[in-house]
Amino acid sequence: MRIEILSGEDWERLRDLRLRVLQDSPEWFAAIHAIESQRIETEWREEAKKSHWRVITNGEDIGLMAVSAAEPIRECDCWLSSCWIDPKYRGQGLMKMIIDELDAICESEGWVTQGLGVWPHNLRAIKSYEKYGFEKVGEPKQSRSRPDQLFQPMFRRRQNTK
Repeated sequence: MRIEILSGEDWERLRDLRLRVLQDSPEWFAAIHAIESQRIETEWREEAKKSHWRVITNGEDIGLMAVSAAEPIRECDCWLSSCWIDPKYRGQGLMKMIIDELDAICESEGWVTQGLGVWPHNLRAIKSYEKYGFEKVGEPKQSRSRPDQLFQPMFRRRQNTK
Protein backbone atom coordinates (compact mmCIF):
# COMPACT_ATOMS: atom_id res chain seq x y z
CA MET A 1 0.00 0.00 0.00
CA ARG A 2 1.19 3.49 -0.74
CA ILE A 3 0.09 7.10 -0.52
CA GLU A 4 -0.28 9.12 -3.70
CA ILE A 5 -0.56 12.90 -4.09
CA LEU A 6 -3.57 14.23 -5.98
CA SER A 7 -3.23 17.36 -8.10
CA GLY A 8 -5.61 19.38 -10.25
CA GLU A 9 -4.94 16.93 -13.08
CA ASP A 10 -6.35 14.17 -10.87
CA TRP A 11 -9.68 15.96 -10.42
CA GLU A 12 -11.75 13.02 -11.72
CA ARG A 13 -10.06 10.61 -9.32
CA LEU A 14 -10.62 13.04 -6.45
CA ARG A 15 -14.25 13.56 -7.46
CA ASP A 16 -14.97 9.84 -7.82
CA LEU A 17 -13.34 8.91 -4.51
CA ARG A 18 -14.82 11.84 -2.61
CA LEU A 19 -18.32 10.97 -3.85
CA ARG A 20 -17.73 7.31 -2.98
CA VAL A 21 -16.70 8.34 0.54
CA LEU A 22 -19.78 10.53 0.99
CA GLN A 23 -22.02 7.75 -0.27
CA ASP A 24 -20.35 5.11 1.92
CA SER A 25 -20.22 7.16 5.13
CA PRO A 26 -22.53 10.19 4.86
CA GLU A 27 -23.04 10.39 8.60
CA TRP A 28 -19.35 11.11 9.28
CA PHE A 29 -18.80 14.10 6.98
CA ALA A 30 -20.04 17.67 6.79
CA ALA A 31 -20.10 17.60 2.98
CA ILE A 32 -23.28 16.27 1.39
CA HIS A 33 -23.18 13.87 -1.57
CA ALA A 34 -26.12 15.49 -3.39
CA ILE A 35 -24.40 18.87 -3.31
CA GLU A 36 -20.87 17.65 -4.05
CA SER A 37 -22.08 15.58 -7.01
CA GLN A 38 -23.27 18.80 -8.70
CA ARG A 39 -19.79 20.34 -8.75
CA ILE A 40 -18.24 20.89 -12.17
CA GLU A 41 -14.73 20.13 -13.39
CA THR A 42 -13.30 23.58 -12.62
CA GLU A 43 -14.56 23.34 -9.02
CA TRP A 44 -12.95 19.93 -8.56
CA ARG A 45 -9.69 21.16 -10.05
CA GLU A 46 -9.73 24.12 -7.67
CA GLU A 47 -10.53 21.82 -4.72
CA ALA A 48 -7.56 19.63 -5.62
CA LYS A 49 -5.29 22.71 -5.52
CA LYS A 50 -6.45 24.28 -2.27
CA SER A 51 -5.59 21.33 -0.02
CA HIS A 52 -2.95 18.63 0.19
CA TRP A 53 -5.10 15.70 -1.01
CA ARG A 54 -3.73 12.20 -0.53
CA VAL A 55 -5.04 8.77 -1.52
CA ILE A 56 -4.05 5.46 -0.01
CA THR A 57 -3.98 2.88 -2.75
CA ASN A 58 -3.15 -0.76 -3.25
CA GLY A 59 -4.12 -0.60 -6.91
CA GLU A 60 -7.58 0.38 -5.72
CA ASP A 61 -8.21 3.66 -3.87
CA ILE A 62 -8.89 2.63 -0.27
CA GLY A 63 -8.24 5.78 1.76
CA LEU A 64 -8.47 9.55 1.51
CA MET A 65 -7.28 12.59 3.43
CA ALA A 66 -6.90 16.33 2.95
CA VAL A 67 -4.74 18.80 4.88
CA SER A 68 -5.00 22.54 4.48
CA ALA A 69 -3.77 25.68 6.13
CA ALA A 70 -6.18 26.45 8.94
CA GLU A 71 -8.28 29.57 9.12
CA PRO A 72 -7.46 31.74 12.16
CA ILE A 73 -10.70 30.70 13.89
CA ARG A 74 -9.44 27.11 13.97
CA GLU A 75 -6.66 28.01 16.44
CA CYS A 76 -4.11 25.73 14.78
CA ASP A 77 -1.72 25.74 11.82
CA CYS A 78 -3.48 23.16 9.68
CA TRP A 79 -6.70 21.21 9.48
CA LEU A 80 -7.04 17.49 8.68
CA SER A 81 -10.27 16.72 6.86
CA SER A 82 -11.94 14.17 4.62
CA CYS A 83 -10.15 11.41 6.47
CA TRP A 84 -11.61 8.06 5.38
CA ILE A 85 -10.55 4.43 5.10
CA ASP A 86 -12.55 1.86 3.15
CA PRO A 87 -14.45 -0.28 5.69
CA LYS A 88 -12.79 -3.46 4.35
CA TYR A 89 -9.38 -2.06 5.35
CA ARG A 90 -10.12 -0.46 8.71
CA GLY A 91 -8.12 -1.76 11.66
CA GLN A 92 -5.14 -2.66 9.46
CA GLY A 93 -2.80 0.19 10.38
CA LEU A 94 -3.71 2.61 7.60
CA MET A 95 -4.39 5.38 10.10
CA LYS A 96 -0.69 5.36 10.94
CA MET A 97 0.04 5.99 7.25
CA ILE A 98 -2.35 8.95 7.34
CA ILE A 99 -0.78 10.42 10.48
CA ASP A 100 2.75 9.91 9.11
CA GLU A 101 1.73 11.69 5.89
CA LEU A 102 0.08 14.46 7.91
CA ASP A 103 3.36 14.96 9.79
CA ALA A 104 5.35 15.00 6.52
CA ILE A 105 3.06 17.63 5.00
CA CYS A 106 3.28 19.70 8.18
CA GLU A 107 7.06 19.49 8.22
CA SER A 108 7.26 20.69 4.61
CA GLU A 109 4.85 23.58 5.33
CA GLY A 110 6.34 24.50 8.73
CA TRP A 111 3.08 23.69 10.51
CA VAL A 112 3.22 22.46 14.11
CA THR A 113 -0.27 22.51 15.61
CA GLN A 114 -2.64 20.14 13.82
CA GLY A 115 -6.40 20.27 14.19
CA LEU A 116 -9.45 18.36 13.08
CA GLY A 117 -13.14 18.17 13.82
CA VAL A 118 -15.09 14.99 14.48
CA TRP A 119 -18.75 14.42 15.25
CA PRO A 120 -18.95 13.69 19.00
CA HIS A 121 -20.84 10.42 18.43
CA ASN A 122 -18.10 9.05 16.13
CA LEU A 123 -16.41 7.28 19.01
CA ARG A 124 -14.33 4.98 16.81
CA ALA A 125 -12.72 7.97 15.05
CA ILE A 126 -12.16 9.81 18.34
CA LYS A 127 -10.45 6.76 19.82
CA SER A 128 -8.26 6.41 16.74
CA TYR A 129 -7.24 10.09 16.76
CA GLU A 130 -6.48 9.89 20.49
CA LYS A 131 -4.25 6.87 19.83
CA TYR A 132 -2.10 9.15 17.65
CA GLY A 133 -1.91 12.00 20.15
CA PHE A 134 -4.91 14.17 19.29
CA GLU A 135 -6.75 15.55 22.30
CA LYS A 136 -10.26 16.89 22.59
CA VAL A 137 -10.14 20.60 23.33
CA GLY A 138 -13.09 22.49 24.71
CA GLU A 139 -16.73 21.79 24.15
CA PRO A 140 -18.23 20.73 20.82
CA LYS A 141 -18.79 23.63 18.41
CA GLN A 142 -21.45 24.32 15.83
CA SER A 143 -20.56 23.17 12.33
CA ARG A 144 -20.61 25.94 9.71
CA SER A 145 -21.56 23.57 6.90
CA ARG A 146 -24.12 21.65 8.96
CA PRO A 147 -25.44 24.17 11.52
CA ASP A 148 -27.70 21.52 13.07
CA GLN A 149 -24.64 19.49 14.16
CA LEU A 150 -21.81 20.00 16.60
CA PHE A 151 -18.23 18.88 16.04
CA GLN A 152 -15.57 18.12 18.63
CA PRO A 153 -12.31 19.99 17.96
CA MET A 154 -9.20 17.89 18.49
CA PHE A 155 -5.59 19.09 18.38
CA ARG A 156 -2.10 17.64 18.33
CA ARG A 157 1.41 19.04 18.10
CA ARG A 158 3.50 17.53 15.33
CA GLN A 159 6.15 15.19 16.66
CA ASN A 160 9.88 15.91 16.31
CA THR A 161 9.53 19.69 16.22
CA LYS A 162 12.10 21.98 17.71
